[in-house]
Amino acid sequence: MWTELGRTSARNFFTLRPPFHPELPGAGTALVACVHLNDPKESTASIRQLLVKCLNAIQAPDMSTVISVQGPVLHGGLPDVVAAWFAITQDEYRKRFHWPGSERVGDGEGFVESWFSFEGDGIAVERILEPGADLLWGSGMYLGGIQVQKRFVGSALKLDIFDPMAWDTANLAVDIGFYLNNDMNELSVFLGDSCKSIRDNIGDNDP
Repeated sequence: MWTELGRTSARNFFTLRPPFHPELPGAGTALVACVHLNDPKESTASIRQLLVKCLNAIQAPDMSTVISVQGPVLHGGLPDVVAAWFAITQDEYRKRFHWPGSERVGDGEGFVESWFSFEGDGIAVERILEPGADLLWGSGMYLGGIQVQKRFVGSALKLDIFDPMAWDTANLAVDIGFYLNNDMNELSVFLGDSCKSIRDNIGDNDP
């Protein structure tokens, strides 16, 4: 079942790790569902199903879900996530997205990191996370997202949800957020106070 992590804000939900400090301002509750099975593949499959169930449950006519993937710019990493998303949406060319420019202009060590945001739903996420996609999930790539009013999708696409400084300059009302951990066996969800009723619809994490 879901475990409460405490009260927090959308900003702190994405940029701080629990336990959340009780004196920090909170506008909602953070929850986590964990699936730690003997077979890591079964854990990933179970948490993927739960995420899709959550995304389907939060759909609303005047709202959109903006999903962000953060990770290394290399084979099997972020460029392949972008390619997979375009393959999924080839017949839906009006779907919105944002991919900040990235480059390697020096000769230093380490990977170039970037992020990609897109307007998505449970179907798109399920296909991007499916095992046959050959993406480096569990190797430094993170997936998260927020729900916003449709008229704010453009601004939400340009928000790096894992960057606290980006939140400090953003003017977005976010009542629902989520992210997967790097091991792909835990799903955390943020529900604003106005969305408490959704908790009964987001499913459970029984494998």
